[in-house]
Amino acid sequence: MDSSDSKQCHSRCIQLAAYMADRKVIDELTAWELPKLPFSAKFLLDLGVPKGRKIAMYVGKIREHWKETNFTASQEHLQSYAEELVKKPKESS
Repeated sequence: MDSSDSKQCHSRCIQLAAYMADRKVIDELTAWELPKLPFSAKFLLDLGVPKGRKIAMYVGKIREHWKETNFTASQEHLQSYAEELVKKPKESS
């Protein structure tokens, strides 16, 4: 699910399966745990990224990278990736 509110999207999928009376899908969706991004924006703040649009942009890029790894990237990997992202603009200027 690619949504800003994945819990609500998950709930709606379960409701749709219930509407379709598909018990197997209801059970599978109910048992499925949504992956949680193993990264905190606090890490970016500690790197000196200001609050607001800039930090939101970096979190979005980190989330996209995490999705590209099929939600398997570790916290350490994502922190390393974040450091590379933050350093990139400074090096090119």
